[in-house]
Amino acid sequence: MPRLITFHGRTQSIGAWSRELGIPEGTIRSRLDRLGQSVEQALGKPSDGRFRAGHRRGQVAPAPRPAPKILRDARGRAYSRWTDPITGQRRRIWGAWGDPEAVRAYRRWAAEWIAGGGELTGQTVSVARLILRYLDYAEQHYRKHGRVTSEVYGIRAALRAVNDLYGDTPAVEFTPSRLMAVQAEWVRLGLSINTCNDYLHRVVRCWSWGVSRSLVPAAVADALGHVQTLRPGRTTAPAPAPRRAVPDADIEAAIPHLHPDPARQRVLEAILRLQRLTGMRPGEVLELRPCDIDRSREPWLYVPPSGGKTLHLERARRVWIGPRARALLTPWLAVCRPEDRVWQLPARRGGGLVPVRIEFLRWCLANACRRAGVPVFTPHQIRHTYATELHRRYEDDALVAAAIGDTPEVARHVYVDDPADATARRVAEAVG
Repeated sequence: MPRLITFHGRTQSIGAWSRELGIPEGTIRSRLDRLGQSVEQALGKPSDGRFRAGHRRGQVAPAPRPAPKILRDARGRAYSRWTDPITGQRRRIWGAWGDPEAVRAYRRWAAEWIAGGGELTGQTVSVARLILRYLDYAEQHYRKHGRVTSEVYGIRAALRAVNDLYGDTPAVEFTPSRLMAVQAEWVRLGLSINTCNDYLHRVVRCWSWGVSRSLVPAAVADALGHVQTLRPGRTTAPAPAPRRAVPDADIEAAIPHLHPDPARQRVLEAILRLQRLTGMRPGEVLELRPCDIDRSREPWLYVPPSGGKTLHLERARRVWIGPRARALLTPWLAVCRPEDRVWQLPARRGGGLVPVRIEFLRWCLANACRRAGVPVFTPHQIRHTYATELHRRYEDDALVAAAIGDTPEVARHVYVDDPADATARRVAEAVG
């Protein structure tokens, strides 16, 4: 039987109130059951639409508000118009007009305003206000080639439940127990262990940023950092299936079924075979252009125009192309203009060519796996196959990391299947 709630003289189910008020049903239940709020509190506060799933803010980050100008009043004093949210004061007097001390005082105040992203630092803020300011910062900080990265959307998703449950709470009162309540809400929503842990780190990072802006004391962020991450077997959150290397037999079985159109089949097959020979990310393969390859020496050197995922670390991606990959690429480069992408498909309408999109490649590969009767895998898993093969051959994390353009830690723990097996097999053969 549905749970009935009486609000403003009317009684109906939580689901009906959710549809009428536009508040997610899970948010209403959490406010009532986890936070102990009254019905008026739970239903009277709307959910912030900026944190709903699927919401996208503009790609161009909003510019912070400029600091109020320094003005001269009728009494010859320098002042600025600004309403202090704490004291309610409507203007700030700096001193006599033209006095160097007054100018210096104003410049210090304006610098603090700019550093605070259009507000003054050192103010007492709510959780919702801290989150919004952090999102504005994230949209300016997590950018590549003028566009926000996927990290911004991950941050917004992580902070959505925090805002729904504790938006009105002062940020300094967001304690580890409240963060654990948010963590429990993620688990209730069915998020995986990895997603919950990623969200936890992003929330702590938001409060750490608040420390740098003098919005919350350092002790608050430090305390949040002591909340433990979820572990498999010790939580009801589902553990995601590990993304493992794909057997070469499955790759070969799927390739002939990529597309019924022979022209498209040839392009898609070349993409996957090149990825298997080089270990590149799917996006790095798809953005390949002849002008980005240095063919003046062997092996060839390919520098993806996007710079790769490590561009923000000032470490551009560099891919060395060996003899088998060169033999595969040569006929395609010969018929492609230097500034065009190599991998293009015949357009379905109007003729011409269109670049291959990663979503299309992933869709074609999934269908090919089903037709071939092998487990469905993604293009990115072919990179795992390449890394695992290198590790089993050379037993060197640094070598694998250099080949795939990542760190040794990521190479070992993310891309290589059972990394300890290579050494263990050798020990067993020598000793056992």
